[in-house]
Amino acid sequence: MQNIVAKITGNKRYKTLVSTLKPHKWVLLVVLIWILSYLGVINWGTVKFEQNKYITVTGTSVNANENEVGRFNVSVASTNSDKENVLNDAQDKAEQIVAAAKNMGVDSKDIQTSNINVYQMEEPFFEGGRQVYRKTDWRGSIGIDITIRDVTLTDRFVDELSKLPIDSFYGPNFSVDMAQLDETRLLQLAVEDATEKANFIAGSLRKRLGGVVSVVEGSSGVSYGPRPYMAEGLGGGGIEPGSTDISKTVTVTFKLR
Repeated sequence: MQNIVAKITGNKRYKTLVSTLKPHKWVLLVVLIWILSYLGVINWGTVKFEQNKYITVTGTSVNANENEVGRFNVSVASTNSDKENVLNDAQDKAEQIVAAAKNMGVDSKDIQTSNINVYQMEEPFFEGGRQVYRKTDWRGSIGIDITIRDVTLTDRFVDELSKLPIDSFYGPNFSVDMAQLDETRLLQLAVEDATEKANFIAGSLRKRLGGVVSVVEGSSGVSYGPRPYMAEGLGGGGIEPGSTDISKTVTVTFKLR
């Protein structure tokens, strides 16, 4: 057998064939593998080469909404040498404010006591060459939060406050009634904005827009318009509720075809 192999490998024609095919050895290897695969000797299974192409864009919708809610914080206070009298006096003043709000049609659920504070004041004096403090009168205060859901009543409410024994008030702080806001419509407009952007980008890439892969809602935005304006004097009127911009953002992923 060795003699036969030696004769074949030593043959001039064999050497010439090997020399001719040597530069094409990789081509021969590929052809050989293809033949073996075709005959079922090698089973590669199923092989797919697929490149998924997507585009992700952000859509936004903004809508100016007239303010429908006004919020006030009203504070009453009392000072007396007797702690019990201080609290009773402050409570009497607070009840007058609550009664006035209810007479205007404000619902009980929109009236809330925000804080009650009772403390004994101190005053400084010098004793033995050093400054010390001694207790003096008691002071009590009560804070009340009032929400007005009919902003046309704002001027009237401010007029009523001017007649009551209040110490201070803050407001009106106007806002949109979020419970009445049509968020579904805002989301729809945001998705339409994202689709329009995606179509533009796909056309620039000479592609067509496919189906939606995912939609992720972003956080809502609130942008307040001009601050409420009130003429001089507590009961001066001229209060304008203004408007509030509400925005919605969505991130949408599309397929590209």
